[in-house]
Amino acid sequence: MSPDLDLTGAATAARTPLRTLLALDGRLFEAAAAWHWPGAERVLPRLSRSANHGVLWFATAAAMAASRTPRARRAAARGVASLALASLTINTIGKRSVRRARPVLDPVPLVRQLKRQPITTSFPSGHSASAAAFATGVALESPGWGAAVAPVAFSVAMSRVYTGVHFPSDVLAGAALGVGAAFLVRRLVPARAQLRRRARPRAEAPALPEGDGLVVVANRASGTAERVRALHDALPRAEIVECAPEDVPDELAKAAARARVLGVCGGDGTVNAAAQAAVRHNLPLAVLPGGTLNHFAYDLGVEDERQLARAIRHGEAVRVDAGRFATRDTEGLFLNTLSLGVYPELVRVRERWSRRIGGWPAGVLAAVRVLRADRHPLEVELGGERRPLWLLFVGNGVYHRMGLTPGRRTDLADGLLDVRVVHGSRKPALRLLAAAVAGPLTRSPGHAAVQVNRLRLTGLAPETPLAYDGEVTAVSGEVELENVVALVARNADTDDPRTAAHLSALVRLLFPYVQRGGRVAEMEVLGRAGLGAARRLGDPAAEAYALGDLAGLHFMTGRQNDALALTDQALAIWERLGRASRIRRCLNNRGLLLEGLGRFEESGEALRQSLAYSRLLNDPYGEAVTRSHLGNLYEHTDPRAAIEEHRRSLAIGDAIGAVIVQHSAHCNIGYAYLTLGEPHAAARHFEESLRILGGHGDWHGESQTRLGLVRALRQLGQAGRAAGECAELLRRADARADRYMGGLALHQHGLLLREQGREAEAYDAWRAARAALDGTDAQTVLAELRELLEG
Repeated sequence: MSPDLDLTGAATAARTPLRTLLALDGRLFEAAAAWHWPGAERVLPRLSRSANHGVLWFATAAAMAASRTPRARRAAARGVASLALASLTINTIGKRSVRRARPVLDPVPLVRQLKRQPITTSFPSGHSASAAAFATGVALESPGWGAAVAPVAFSVAMSRVYTGVHFPSDVLAGAALGVGAAFLVRRLVPARAQLRRRARPRAEAPALPEGDGLVVVANRASGTAERVRALHDALPRAEIVECAPEDVPDELAKAAARARVLGVCGGDGTVNAAAQAAVRHNLPLAVLPGGTLNHFAYDLGVEDERQLARAIRHGEAVRVDAGRFATRDTEGLFLNTLSLGVYPELVRVRERWSRRIGGWPAGVLAAVRVLRADRHPLEVELGGERRPLWLLFVGNGVYHRMGLTPGRRTDLADGLLDVRVVHGSRKPALRLLAAAVAGPLTRSPGHAAVQVNRLRLTGLAPETPLAYDGEVTAVSGEVELENVVALVARNADTDDPRTAAHLSALVRLLFPYVQRGGRVAEMEVLGRAGLGAARRLGDPAAEAYALGDLAGLHFMTGRQNDALALTDQALAIWERLGRASRIRRCLNNRGLLLEGLGRFEESGEALRQSLAYSRLLNDPYGEAVTRSHLGNLYEHTDPRAAIEEHRRSLAIGDAIGAVIVQHSAHCNIGYAYLTLGEPHAAARHFEESLRILGGHGDWHGESQTRLGLVRALRQLGQAGRAAGECAELLRRADARADRYMGGLALHQHGLLLREQGREAEAYDAWRAARAALDGTDAQTVLAELRELLEG
């Protein structure tokens, strides 16, 4: 390659300014050679040699990474990337474009000179470029580490003049090029400080200066024992529970029963399990990253134990959204992402190899295998249209892309689902890679993106793999994803009358849906938002609806006195408005609540009034429901009469084809037979109730039926079936954050464990049940739990 500029050639008149600069450069070099540098003879030549081929900087990067702090590792990686770009530029363009001879060594004392002189051209200095690039890259990610590295980098650059191998201008040009390389890397891969986070909604959390009340469950397989110990050193009164991966769910349940703040250390899958436990027990969640990717913790702004300890000491917490997915047979939460298509298969391959070769190599291997495989695209019905897809990605919150980096979320409570689609066609690898490079483009032949609050997919083939937060499950038929409750929560305090009116109407439509699904935490958000909006609007009907909704929440969570007070408030409004159908409903609910509280005479009066309204309104559905509640009332004195009343309700349900009435009647008949001491008959009715219910969403009815079936099977001595049903009930209660039903199920779980001779585990289950039911009106069960724990 011929040089663009040769600094060794003869000077011409046009080069007079350049000759002046070169002459000045030469005089500076001679002055540096003549100047005495105290103590430098023993340091700078060795330092200069150690920087050959970047050895010094690679060793520094390794030492930084060994500190095990995420910021130091990121700074080390950025420094090496900047060094690599600077070296590539120097050796391919810099040295070949300007051919300048090395300085003459005559003025340089022999003690300073390197034993092996470089043979490449002088301009620019590669050592200075590498030093400046590494130090600048490190400083852009971590100013603290940058301040530590900068003096070494400066000394390396100065050593090149000190040893006589470069002119000062060579060093300055190399350093400038190195700094430029570091900033170019930052443009391509932004530093964490560039990702500006919005102000996040604060949440209440107790301040624990010494960690008293914090229980941290650590996944032993994540290899974070050192980090957990460091957290314990910072918070000496915190309780640390280290366990195997398969024991994490059980340990989380036990920890949540006694914690004020639930902590977790592990990967995204472990954090997902902890989030479900925290939601169920209404606890703040403290996340210490301990996995390979740690998306949730990093997006939250927690990178190490020091940041987490500071937040726990001061009670600093923010609210975050949890995405929800549901099919007919499966449901769960996701904190990060959910996907269909090739990614679930990638997760499976990665998990298969990660323990053998490590997380990152396993991820690369999985990507290569999946992209090379001859696969057909997934077919799904989206927006009423059947489409082939290679990948459907759904993020819990909007992922923002900067440069070539993977997306990050700046707001974990924006109430949105970030949906990305890679359309199906030939050459999946090419399409997927193009989508990865394109990022969040909304208009692309192969890639599309949209942000929504809710998404429904239908027509999924049986056993279609679905990945969420690093875990994989199988789904079929229809999948529904939503985050609409977060949208309601964000607008709950609006002062805009129009927005409040929309909010009130939305809550009224949405609340029955979440109530049937048993989503307790969302019921509370919606109920309080609806009540606040109705009162700000001065709309008495909307207020009565909201009071009834909140009463339903309190009933489902065992707070029957609170539910009764709200029901009476709603009843007073409906009576004032003269709405007979709503009065009937309130009277019916009032009778149900009074029966549960043991106020039987008042209950009978309210139910008889409700029955009269049903006949007046010619409302067979209302009559069937009221007769069912009358049957529950009669069960306390005459179970046989209760069964006959339930059969009347069942007959009406059969006549009008009301599935919920039919299923409820069989469930209630089952409980009456349990009261009579006839578990065989009870089990048959509970099983028939579940069969009738099928895929109809009625969590309250389903949970009560499953609980009754567990009791019947246990009395029949069918411990295996009872344990299986109880485990399923606990799983479903956990998924819905239903502490009340979870507590009732744990009571039965403890009884089953005791019958198996597992006394210690039984006591743990009963303690957890008592904690879950504390503050509810389940006095009979609580009294039995006290006897069991004291006996």
